[in-house]
Amino acid sequence: MPELPEMETYRSLLLQTVVNQRVTVAHVQREKSINVPVTEFKRRVEGRRIGNITRRGKHILFWLDSQDILLLHLMLGGWMYYGTMADKPDHDSQVDLTLENDHTLFFLGLRLGYLHVIDMPSLTERLRDMGPEPLDPAFTADDLRTALTHKRGSLKSALTDQHCISGIGNRYSDEIFASRPVFSH
Repeated sequence: MPELPEMETYRSLLLQTVVNQRVTVAHVQREKSINVPVTEFKRRVEGRRIGNITRRGKHILFWLDSQDILLLHLMLGGWMYYGTMADKPDHDSQVDLTLENDHTLFFLGLRLGYLHVIDMPSLTERLRDMGPEPLDPAFTADDLRTALTHKRGSLKSALTDQHCISGIGNRYSDEIFASRPVFSH
């Protein structure tokens, strides 16, 4: 499952490739991957310029010039590929966004994941209960202590709770525990 580091890498690469590109065609192969009827999705996405790409926890946000946002969560097996139709991986994609530079952003493996088109109030509501970003320069040890103060159960379950701290999942919580120093007597 892509977690914060992978999503941050996607964000960085998308900033270099798709920002300021206009979506010329939005093609939906799997309607369950989106949150509105296909015709509405196409109406809200086609012809729109991608103004910025940000990340919040395990989500990627595509900020469109219409004030709509594409909210992506890859969940367990999702991934993205950017290239031409000739380069397309030999996998079924659930949604494709063809850009004005004749490249396409393919969203693959979204069986549990999604690409939702939403407005700012909906985005605020969807992300409001997420915990702090561990990579935020303002995030301190005191912030971590505060986030963990009211948690019951194991530290691993607190680290993977997106309401406590955003972006950490099973893989990186395991890495955190595997890399901690072990003391012997």
